[in-house]
Amino acid sequence: MYVVVDLGADPAAVSLVEPSDCTRFHLAVRGPSDPVALGRVLAATESGWLNEQGAAFVSIGALRRLSVGRVQPGWDTAFQTMIDWAASKGWTNPEGTAIQAHVAWESEAQGAGVDF
Repeated sequence: MYVVVDLGADPAAVSLVEPSDCTRFHLAVRGPSDPVALGRVLAATESGWLNEQGAAFVSIGALRRLSVGRVQPGWDTAFQTMIDWAASKGWTNPEGTAIQAHVAWESEAQGAGVDF
């Protein structure tokens, strides 16, 4: 699964692609390479945030919300396995409410991803 943030849309949009694939995760950004705008969109849509170092964190609740009606039975188990694996690598926030995501700007986004 991966999250797409379309900074070129009006208004900017956040979507979840391939929600059933819990073996990879990243954040693809379409539009201008603008971390400030990305942070604003993530916050405004309650999808996540950028930390002080510029790392992207995507809300686990937002991922669940964006997957509703789009995944098969058993997805919760696969999703939790993905979150647990990311946590074991230090790729979640301390509260366990968000997962860190590699940001692939439009020029990098094709075929990008982190395999779990």
